[in-house]
Amino acid sequence: MKYIQKAAMFGLDARIALAIFGTLSIIGGAALYNSLEEAKVTAIIAELEEVGKAYDQYLLDTGLELEIVSDEKYLNTDKLIENVTVPTAGWKGPYLSYSAFSKNSMKHPIYSKVFIVKADGCYGCSIIACAGINPCYVWVGMVGIPLDLMKKLDKKIDNGDGRTVGNFRYWDDVKFIFYKYRPVLHK
Repeated sequence: MKYIQKAAMFGLDARIALAIFGTLSIIGGAALYNSLEEAKVTAIIAELEEVGKAYDQYLLDTGLELEIVSDEKYLNTDKLIENVTVPTAGWKGPYLSYSAFSKNSMKHPIYSKVFIVKADGCYGCSIIACAGINPCYVWVGMVGIPLDLMKKLDKKIDNGDGRTVGNFRYWDDVKFIFYKYRPVLHK
């Protein structure tokens, strides 16, 4: 009888230990998932900043703004990755390691594409190009960001103030994000 009782106690102890380890692994897994999501948010913000800095460096090197090529607001991002059409004096690029997606956007290795626009401070509420009514800003955008990541970006950048206000805007139906990089220096 003593052996049976010991075996039963050992089995109970093992089940308790397994339950504890199972609970700890769930907690650890959730913490790891949150850390990975936070790393994605930080990486996207860093990329948006780098695209803006590349534009600034192009402007410093050449003394030229990127020209508007579509919808009165999308800029020619080709100039940031290559200097082939008409060589630009002072060009020291490539400023970014993306490849061309179209004349106004670059192919992103994970999401879809990256672009730069010049638009008013109300970008998203009226989607108008710089018309002189409101202050004009350089916005860096990406396409193909999942909605849950858009919301986390909004929370990190603007304390979750909503998709059409603040320095970060997003459109969940088309998976566009826009990050207000800086005011336009030259009109």
